[in-house]
Amino acid sequence: MIHKAIRSVAQVQRQTSAFVSELVLYATSVIKASIFKDAPLVASVHPFASTFQEHLLLDTPRAAKARATINRWVAGMNEPARREIRQRLLAPKNAESSRYAFYELLAGQAIKKLVGNVVREPAGLPSRGNPDFAAMVRGSQVVFEVRTLEEEMPEAKRKGRAVLHELARIRARWVVVIDWAACVGLQGIRLAAMRQAVTAHLEASTQNHHFDIEIGNARLVGDAYRTNGEMSIIQTRIESSWSPGVEGNFVEYDALIGPRADGVDRRRTVSGCHCRERADVIRKVRAARRGTSSSG
Repeated sequence: MIHKAIRSVAQVQRQTSAFVSELVLYATSVIKASIFKDAPLVASVHPFASTFQEHLLLDTPRAAKARATINRWVAGMNEPARREIRQRLLAPKNAESSRYAFYELLAGQAIKKLVGNVVREPAGLPSRGNPDFAAMVRGSQVVFEVRTLEEEMPEAKRKGRAVLHELARIRARWVVVIDWAACVGLQGIRLAAMRQAVTAHLEASTQNHHFDIEIGNARLVGDAYRTNGEMSIIQTRIESSWSPGVEGNFVEYDALIGPRADGVDRRRTVSGCHCRERADVIRKVRAARRGTSSSG
């Protein structure tokens, strides 16, 4: 009984200490300027090619709550450390840096939740450089180094995905269907040059057409179709509503030619689906490929 009472008292002390610590951090986060101060917020993100950084900087209540949470996590850090985290989270043209910084902060919070107070980048240890975190576990100091695992894929596939995402970022009154088999030199194509060339080509065009755009030593080949409204020029995946705990409700399209049969077996259609809103575009593409006219 005495041992249980001692353990209970110790547990209450730890919980009280954690609560007071969180309260102090919250107060500090309110007093100190946010590390996201003057950060450029975005109104929307691309549904298929957006980055973690773009979602973090969305001008929405959910993203604002995430930024407030991160700001509370860094409230106890000194100014140099806060500046470093800000630079990594907001690194221009480096969305991976932003994601890695977030995962590092998240890991620190998880360790803190499990073992109590955590020291960030402890110095004076017999190791090369400073580990990310240190904490006392049963009287011994344990250090932690955070690493982010990524999907391993061939370089050709990685570049292909980058090309697809770069094209998907272009918004215009066009939908393009890329003939990947006819394209040349995409593995060495410069993404910024590709985006500039495709944008300029579409701005100068007025009718549905076949295109063969030379970009350095590469060539991008495909067909372009006019649309009534501005949208992403690449429509590779159509998503409908999804919520946690509910089976995924995704439909894969092959360049607007049609959905995979196994993707619609248990699909729940909703009024906001892209396949309904953009049905006219889908019909036009199919009709153009058949060489027939399309009404509507």
